[in-house]
Amino acid sequence: MERRWYTAKEIGVYLSLSHKTIYDLCARGVLPFTKKKGIGVRIDKRKLDEMLEAEEITPIEEQLGK
Repeated sequence: MERRWYTAKEIGVYLSLSHKTIYDLCARGVLPFTKKKGIGVRIDKRKLDEMLEAEEITPIEEQLGK
């Protein structure tokens, strides 16, 4: 069984983006995440994969205003 929750750094590697970009997308509400005291930000990879498959996420260039 695959893990569900991943760090910003791990998701950055998965999506070929920097962890700073991942944090920015979380702050904008684009990525499904949770933040726990003492643990930090964790991204729900299952939900992320569902969003990618359904094309619910717009291209990164549009998210960052490039």
